[in-house]
Amino acid sequence: MTTGQPPEEPPLFTMDQASLGYGSTEVLGRVDFICRRTDFVAFVGANGSGKSTFIKTVAGLIPPLGGDLQYAVRGDRPPVMGYVPQNEKLDPIFPITAYEVVLMGTYSFLGPGRRVKEEHRAEARRALSDLDVEGLAGQRFSKLSGGQKQRVLLARALVMNPELLLLDEPTSGVDAKSERSFMAKLAELNRERGVAIVLASHNLPLLKQFAPRIAWFHQGRVQVDATASMLDHIEREAGVGIFL
Repeated sequence: MTTGQPPEEPPLFTMDQASLGYGSTEVLGRVDFICRRTDFVAFVGANGSGKSTFIKTVAGLIPPLGGDLQYAVRGDRPPVMGYVPQNEKLDPIFPITAYEVVLMGTYSFLGPGRRVKEEHRAEARRALSDLDVEGLAGQRFSKLSGGQKQRVLLARALVMNPELLLLDEPTSGVDAKSERSFMAKLAELNRERGVAIVLASHNLPLLKQFAPRIAWFHQGRVQVDATASMLDHIEREAGVGIFL
């Protein structure tokens, strides 16, 4: 008997007993994870616990060592992903503007010998506007504040309308006000545009306010959907420096 309900869309990606790491070195083992299209998931854990390794694996920068990683495929392509790496530095000797940084987000969609089109330039301007930093378009990226740089990098990740955003410590070194504003913008993108968010951060109290799902990275394992008691335990450990 049919219910008349449309079929549920497949997850953006799933991991099944995945082993993640570099070369022959396993960082995370037996990872089971499902990321749905409506998810906002935050990763917490000590430095070196595997958060960056997980994000880089999903982004396709490093292959899984074992197990299974599957992406939802529409037509003949996997989901469009936007990636904001940890502590990205653009050499200050190059006078690159904020607008030019955002325009870089279109390059992976251009074939060999193809030039940036006006539609791509319009997307870059729109992305800056969406992040409320259109006034920074002509300014040198190296001269921006930490919070301004992170919004520009987020605009670069958004320029081609991703279904999934992968963010690795995107507010590291940013002041508390800018960090809260950045998280609120991510929540808005998730809620109003349906962009799935996977975010690594050390600010657990702030994550608890914005991220409906929290995964704890600890001793080579990933505890998905950490319970309230687990979060209390994490916060106690954070008080004695687990995230330092």
